[in-house]
Amino acid sequence: MRAWKLLTSFMPVRDRYVLENYLYAYLICALSFTGLYIATDSLSRIGKFLDAPDPLVKTLIDYYGVMLPVAYTYYLGPLLTLSAGMFALTLLNRNNELVPLKCSGMSLYRIVAPIFAMGLLFAVLTFVLQEFVIPAMKDEIRRVYAFAHRRLAREALVLEDAAGARFSVRSYWPKDKRGQSARIVMRPTESADGAPPAGKEYVADWIEWEPAEALPGGGLWVLKRGREAVREYRYDARGLPLRAPDNKLWIEYERLALDTDLLPEDFETEGEGSQYLSLAELSRQLERRRYAAPLLVKVHQHWAYPLTHVVLLLLGLPFVLNHNNRNVFLGILVSCVICVAFYIVNAMCIELAGKGTLQPLVSAWLPVLVFTGLGAVLFDNLKT
Repeated sequence: MRAWKLLTSFMPVRDRYVLENYLYAYLICALSFTGLYIATDSLSRIGKFLDAPDPLVKTLIDYYGVMLPVAYTYYLGPLLTLSAGMFALTLLNRNNELVPLKCSGMSLYRIVAPIFAMGLLFAVLTFVLQEFVIPAMKDEIRRVYAFAHRRLAREALVLEDAAGARFSVRSYWPKDKRGQSARIVMRPTESADGAPPAGKEYVADWIEWEPAEALPGGGLWVLKRGREAVREYRYDARGLPLRAPDNKLWIEYERLALDTDLLPEDFETEGEGSQYLSLAELSRQLERRRYAAPLLVKVHQHWAYPLTHVVLLLLGLPFVLNHNNRNVFLGILVSCVICVAFYIVNAMCIELAGKGTLQPLVSAWLPVLVFTGLGAVLFDNLKT
């Protein structure tokens, strides 16, 4: 209590009182929504949790210790911010405390200022989580997600490195950084003796990432044999096969390290988007992708999405202030409806950007701007 008074000693008593009510409401909403999320999610996956080799309690702690930051960042965070704001104002209204605050000379805008300040703080927290915490946890996130959903591999991936080498794998396991049935076609290059450009093609049962801190990318890709040896095929300038010295059409290897600038994140993000990447990682992906709309949307959403905490407050708080709502559960229900509406519009804009109908910049910022405008109109009509 003394620490709280010290932290808020610079604040007027009325602001401190509103802030205390908000944090009390936030704690209740956080416990309620987090408990509901864990209960419903665990029930839907109880069979997988029971089949795990570890004790059930340890399995649940490992899983939700990783997934709760993700759920807060992308789903629960804005909902908690809005629900707590509406909950706090509803309690003040039901206890007839808004009128004395207004009579003391505070307008409604001034009363809700501490709530919006907390909304900005949670927006910053969301940015930090999606920029630093989530990218650092992405391997663990993919591991527990694969365990819970039994979606261990990504299928039929094709991508190119900066040198133009074309990589294709039949299946890729992000959590193991391992691909099956790999085929790598190198761009033809001239040899040192000035001979015509020759092409190479490698075929292997497995391609694996081997960590090595001394290397620039933190590791290297290695082709390995499975049922048969790694094969290297060579072609002349006309595309005809060149025989090896032993008169075979290929050269065999047990293990072959590849010289490429591809990283595991290139395989993990190919084809289905850019979840769990930081801005630096997204920028690197943009440098090599031909179809960059999903990546551009994600870059802009890194900045736009955290503002959802403040935007939803603009939409939801006028419901309590304009209609003198005294029903806590009705306020929480309205906050859920507002959040669902925002997420639906946001998902639609992302889908339209993926189809090329909307520009990535418009897709990321349109929901924020539209809902902000609507919230500003609602606030402007308040009787302060």
